[in-house]
Amino acid sequence: MLTQEFLMSKKYQKEFYEYQTIARGILTKDSLIQLFEQLLPFYIKKIGSFLPNSLDAKIADIPCGNGNFSYYLLKSGYKNFDSIDLDPNQVSLAQLVGINAKVYDALLWLK
Repeated sequence: MLTQEFLMSKKYQKEFYEYQTIARGILTKDSLIQLFEQLLPFYIKKIGSFLPNSLDAKIADIPCGNGNFSYYLLKSGYKNFDSIDLDPNQVSLAQLVGINAKVYDALLWLK
């Protein structure tokens, strides 16, 4: 049985994050772009109308994961968005497609 202490440990977080990245199986720039391009119509339809009109508006993608929403923001012309996640593996994937993602704690960023 998994204890609360183990679930909160860095060892568990590292193992979980690494598994999450590998399990998705989308680990190359080309496979990410292919997936993200497929997701663009969804974002346009479901989220596009909720975004600010100004392409300079401050936006946060937290957690950014592999960068799929940040990719949409970038393709839509937004220039002032932060993409952060605790998982260095996911951040590396986002960086593969040109997202300026950073490993950072969302709670610290929000302060």
